[in-house]
Amino acid sequence: MRTFCVDWDDGALVAELLGPALAYHRALAVVSGGVNAGLMLSRALYLTRRQSRKQSGGWFCGTATLWTQEIGLTRREQETVRRDLGRLSIWEEAISGIAESKWVVTETGEERRALYLNADHLFLSLVRLADAKFKPRREASEART
Repeated sequence: MRTFCVDWDDGALVAELLGPALAYHRALAVVSGGVNAGLMLSRALYLTRRQSRKQSGGWFCGTATLWTQEIGLTRREQETVRRDLGRLSIWEEAISGIAESKWVVTETGEERRALYLNADHLFLSLVRLADAKFKPRREASEART
């Protein structure tokens, strides 16, 4: 058996082995109902914040293949997450009603979906989570005074 030793202090080698790092916000998994949804929301939040809302109105595009390459979820996992987030009114998808450049079929014939992260609704969900999380602490400190 061949033995391989990685020099973890070699940042370039480690980056090449692991690929790009992704931001993951655990609170998003809590408000969305699971790790897969939290991972997809974390990426969507990054994409939404990266682009100008004035240019796109908050919409961004992606294919299932691209999402798989970026976050590692299979097509079926993505479909489940998108359905669940849609039920929570956090995630929207559109075929019509957006600029033609936002809905494209790629060279491989794969649909490029126009996606929208309802950041306001997501923010309200996070506020409710924080309120529920810290409410017992506030009540305890108020009782002491």
